[in-house]
Amino acid sequence: MGAGGVTHFGPVRVDDDFIRRPRGLAIGVPARAPAQPPVVLSRNGKEYTLTGTNVRAGTEIKVTTERPSVSLSLTEMDKGSWVIFDLPGFTTAASGAPQDSLDALRKASDTSYFKDKDALWVKVVSTGDPGTGAPGAGTSVQVSR
Repeated sequence: MGAGGVTHFGPVRVDDDFIRRPRGLAIGVPARAPAQPPVVLSRNGKEYTLTGTNVRAGTEIKVTTERPSVSLSLTEMDKGSWVIFDLPGFTTAASGAPQDSLDALRKASDTSYFKDKDALWVKVVSTGDPGTGAPGAGTSVQVSR
């Protein structure tokens, strides 16, 4: 759930990939990008290769890729809305607050990360309205292996 128990939607960026869907979380792979390993999202036993997938804020998503690094960005989301990414094989987040456990990460109110033995977990929290009246200023976290 987003801030205040309300589920919000908003787009997400992976690297420079972006598909705009108003009030929807979208992750995409641009046609202009050089060939790179795919990015695959999985949730509830379903897998989606990124070409434009919507998910709700307040969702935990597994991200599988052979890419050495990925940039995760939330835009157009209400302040406090979040998505948690489970990134197997990744070890480092360039920003965010370190957390001591997955439970602490889930309770965090700011962008944070937790490293377990097999994966990096990153909670990206929207910073909200940039002062233009549009939700979501954009919050980014670069992760790498």
